[in-house]
Amino acid sequence: KILDKVHGVIVAMSKFAAHYVLLDTRDHVYLPWITWGLLASPTLFYWAYQRYSTYGFEASTFLLYHVMRLGPRYRFFAHHEVLT
Repeated sequence: KILDKVHGVIVAMSKFAAHYVLLDTRDHVYLPWITWGLLASPTLFYWAYQRYSTYGFEASTFLLYHVMRLGPRYRFFAHHEVLT
């Protein structure tokens, strides 16, 4: 029930923002993914940089960064690729 309310709020916010940032407002479902991509990638990069600066190269940080950046089967990038 709470997740349904959260989903409803996200959909309402993306529909509202779609009128200002998209040419076709039917594409509002992509806005949460685009926002995630704009916020997550720099955050992950900063986290990986801080780990590298403190501890040097770590295979675990390297692998975790790239798995989270690309997502399962390149899905995080796919949402941006559809809009180009």
